[in-house]
Amino acid sequence: MIRDAAVQLPPALTGFLTELVRQLGGLAAEEPLVVLKVAALRYVIAQVGQNAAGEVAAREVPIEEVAVALGTSEAAARDYLMNYLSP
Repeated sequence: MIRDAAVQLPPALTGFLTELVRQLGGLAAEEPLVVLKVAALRYVIAQVGQNAAGEVAAREVPIEEVAVALGTSEAAARDYLMNYLSP
């Protein structure tokens, strides 16, 4: 299975993201503007993703390796990288 070989997130990051989703889910009904503001951070995440994609390209990481790391097909990995490299 493709996903079995995917890069694993560090446990601390997984825990952080799990807790963030839990807290935001609880706040969505009570404080929707707070959750909306946090959701605006997607631009920060997009910038970090763009930086990472640029680094992958600069290192000339083979698309096969990228696909395995992401747990997806080569075509999907290529599309994923191109979306970040050509915003």
